[in-house]
Amino acid sequence: MQRHDILIIFRQFRRLYDAMNDEICEKHCVTRLETDIAACLSNNAELDTASDIVEYRMLLKSNVSPAVESLIKKGFLTRERDENDRRKIHLKLTEKADALIHDIRVMQDGFGGELFCGFSESERNVFSDLLNKMALNAENVMMKGGK
Repeated sequence: MQRHDILIIFRQFRRLYDAMNDEICEKHCVTRLETDIAACLSNNAELDTASDIVEYRMLLKSNVSPAVESLIKKGFLTRERDENDRRKIHLKLTEKADALIHDIRVMQDGFGGELFCGFSESERNVFSDLLNKMALNAENVMMKGGK
């Protein structure tokens, strides 16, 4: 495997994910970013502010803010002020978002199924371990202020 092959492989994963996600976007009249935000809120209950989403998903605040506004206007999200810190706004998925979240989860399960087609459980575990090691290596380099 050449050095650049890893990036190409990850781009292929992303292209497949985006293609599968596009059906949901069309069905629910949302953007890819909006489905990412909804999925993030659904899968990570503790990450419920726009700042949390920006940091966790490594997205630009300038992109997240309008997407959150759009989800609120479409009725998928509401805002709730923090009782202890009135500057903090929590984002909550509404009942209207239930069908969207269901479709996202089905798509994500299908995505994983496609990627791991033909893999044994042991191979999936090895892959997961190796990927986690790579992520830790990348995080360590970034924490050192490197590259």
